[in-house]
Amino acid sequence: MGDRYSSFFVVDGFNGFYVAENPNDFLPLNEWTYITVTWDSDKNEGKIYKNGVEQKITTLGSPDTITGTESAVNRIGKNGYSSDAQYPANLQLDDMRIYNGVLPAADVEAMYTEVAVKDVEKAVAEAEAYEESMYTPESYAKLQETIEAAKRFLAGEVTAEGCKAQIQALREAIEGLKIPADKTSLKALIKAAGEMDVTGYTEESAAVFKAALKDAQDVSDDPEASKEDVAAAEAKLLTALAGLERTKEESVDLSMVRILKEAYKDIDTSKYTESSAKTFTDAMAGLDKVLNKEKPNSGGGRSSGKRSPEGSNKAGTEAGDSGGGDRPHNPWHSL
Repeated sequence: MGDRYSSFFVVDGFNGFYVAENPNDFLPLNEWTYITVTWDSDKNEGKIYKNGVEQKITTLGSPDTITGTESAVNRIGKNGYSSDAQYPANLQLDDMRIYNGVLPAADVEAMYTEVAVKDVEKAVAEAEAYEESMYTPESYAKLQETIEAAKRFLAGEVTAEGCKAQIQALREAIEGLKIPADKTSLKALIKAAGEMDVTGYTEESAAVFKAALKDAQDVSDDPEASKEDVAAAEAKLLTALAGLERTKEESVDLSMVRILKEAYKDIDTSKYTESSAKTFTDAMAGLDKVLNKEKPNSGGGRSSGKRSPEGSNKAGTEAGDSGGGDRPHNPWHSL
């Protein structure tokens, strides 16, 4: 019948009635839909209900009788006169009932409400199975509030529409559950950064660093912080560290570089966004670069190599054992 007929009931031959609606709208995927069809042989009148609500139908031909014969077998989900009209493989039927009389509209609604109540009870049981320790306090508290609201609803005057609303609310509460972010690396960075003495840096760059450190601490203390929040806080703090500028040229204390290197040596960047993962990778490469530049040469920085004709020690000059001419003023600046 094509996509025009979402619920088609053949009474006899090619005569019948149907709901003129796209099947994908009338019967949503991954969702149970309660369908009731009645046929009054005395009045030659048929009705179709969806979730307890009567639908507008279109009559095809002149329906007369639904009595089957040896040659005309009544079927569900298939046209008895054609082998190509069969229900799809992903269609499921459950709790099917056949009555020997026409059900009044009030009975149809009551039956659907009975089924809907069971659906709410099932949804509540599924929601209660989620463990508190697995989720953030706020999102789990929201789920518990929704569960209690559903229980109060079931204890009062129940309606079919109310059941639908409760099930939807439970679904949204479950979808809203948040898994706590892993803050291990963020806390390690905060601890290391908190031990840094910024008195030797410019006031402006130190202010940016302190603000980033405070923001990182706020994220660390927030039980609802997402993994995106954590990654952003780490990236911001690392960027602030890289932006620290010395007030004057002097020997660099590499203790903080080594602390950060140790804290982040085993970091797994696969759990972060692409941009923040690149920030971490570049920062770690910068730390390696700083540490490698500061490594002393063997023999106290003096070379035992051959002298050049000019009398200079080329090996010692190339290694650079003093003065720090190519030494960065700020270990973070090259991050």
